[in-house]
Amino acid sequence: MSESETPPLEPPDAGCAPPQGPGAPAEPQGPSLPSRRATEVPARLLAAQFDLLGAWQRVSEKSGMPGVDGVSVRRFGLNHQAWLRALQARLAGDRYRACPLRLAELEKKSGGQRLLLVPTVADRIVQAAVTQWLTRRWNAAFDPASFGYRPGLGVHDALRAIAALRDRGFRWVLDADIRSFLDAAS
Repeated sequence: MSESETPPLEPPDAGCAPPQGPGAPAEPQGPSLPSRRATEVPARLLAAQFDLLGAWQRVSEKSGMPGVDGVSVRRFGLNHQAWLRALQARLAGDRYRACPLRLAELEKKSGGQRLLLVPTVADRIVQAAVTQWLTRRWNAAFDPASFGYRPGLGVHDALRAIAALRDRGFRWVLDADIRSFLDAAS
């Protein structure tokens, strides 16, 4: 039976559960630590603000291969409303667990292989929703002179801003970079 003939899947109730049984990671020993840092916000509080439908639309445009659960973007799309409701319920109930990544090997045109780690479609949707949520909040906090790693902004926008400042009479440019900052800060 081909995928086009396959009936839509019903979404799983619990998603990927933590591994259990032989070979599963042992429970940590020693003093217990709080399950969340004080600044971490539980997923159930954020779930109502996630745009899962918008995230699904972004994921479905890119297609991609199935994750470890074997569910393709096309197959997910056959019953996406039910899958998104189940995903929303898992997030709201603090029951969402990401699945393990699928290891895929692709042949390179130049020879050799490229290894990919592929999340499930549901996990890609959650990742896209979190990215959208963070982008909306963080973009507003960035300085107007910040152009790097921001959606819709790039080098040409920075050059236009510099040209506008030059046209207003500014003559000095300071280019600063903190070499290996993250290495030194950790």
